Amino acid sequence: MKTLAVRQPWATYIAEHTKTVEIRTWRTAYRGPLLVVASGRPHQHADEAGHIWTLPAQVQVCIVDLVDVLPMTRADEEHAHVAWAPGLFAWRLANPRHVRPIAHRGQLSLYTTPDDTIELLEPDAHYLDHLEQT
Repeated sequence: MKTLAVRQPWATYIAEHTKTVEIRTWRTAYRGPLLVVASGRPHQHADEAGHIWTLPAQVQVCIVDLVDVLPMTRADEEHAHVAWAPGLFAWRLANPRHVRPIAHRGQLSLYTTPDDTIELLEPDAHYLDHLEQT
């Protein structure tokens, strides 16, 4: 499966469908399922209730559908959680499905991960609830 490494907290925002646009400096002709892996370092995050979460890095997070890649517009800012800048591309993402957070070291650009190393979770499951099983 095609794979994209995304730093935290954005990888989790994509899995939770609160970030539906990923911004990149490059475009791709690829459309279809895309494994999102958390890259970089773990990230401390406070939720709306004030609870502190440590969002993991170097794990598989979710599968999304890459439905389009277009030049970024100012309208993309809200969905991407980043400010508009000229020359960037908005990768439009849909239908996130959480996967078991198996250890996975990210790479640059799009790359391929063997399908047999990815385990989808049940539809209402969240990858963070399965961290102790990694």
